[in-house]
Amino acid sequence: MLRLTATLISARLLSFFLHWRFLHFHWQRVSRQDRNKSIHGPEGRGPTLFFQVVSIFLFLSPNVHLRELKKLWTDKIVIEAFWKEFVQRLVSEWLEFVLYSTVMLAANVAFLAIQGVILVPSDNPGPSNWIKPSPAQVLSSISLVFSIGSVITGLLLVRHNRTMMLQEPKVASEYLEKKQIRYLGLGLEPLAIIFSLTYALLMWSCVVLSVSHLCTHKSSFLD
Repeated sequence: MLRLTATLISARLLSFFLHWRFLHFHWQRVSRQDRNKSIHGPEGRGPTLFFQVVSIFLFLSPNVHLRELKKLWTDKIVIEAFWKEFVQRLVSEWLEFVLYSTVMLAANVAFLAIQGVILVPSDNPGPSNWIKPSPAQVLSSISLVFSIGSVITGLLLVRHNRTMMLQEPKVASEYLEKKQIRYLGLGLEPLAIIFSLTYALLMWSCVVLSVSHLCTHKSSFLD
């Protein structure tokens, strides 16, 4: 009985090694020497123009996600250990960005509470007596919207991808296959853009809030 158990364990381990060699074309002239390198050679084209333009407005974050996705899904093969590490890192980053976005949300609310940021109407009500919103108020409101968008997108991404780290490599590969868009050769570019929305919205919230502070200081200096 003991000998039979040892034989089964050895056969199971050997099947793993043989399957690994089959996937990476061992003993072939085109065998894969690195998990990040394709046996078909480098890709003939780079990112699309649409992706490059969008990536600029998203602080080049989609470039990082697209590069990691391509390394993770080389020749449409997903390695379980690296897939779990990738998803776990994404979820932890999104949760951190959600926390930072809530801080930005509180900062915007506190900034709008400062006297002079929100201009109140005069004593006599009427359309002609209302004062236009100050630039600082408008910019802080935009920053507030960006921070709320960062929180919403972060929570949605965590909700939809947290369980993916528990999936088998076959299911992960099918997931990436469904998410890629072959139309216009976009591939995994839309998925990389979606993954970077939480970070990009948080950055835009910080930038716009900083500009609103500058507008406040400038108006105070002029007054």
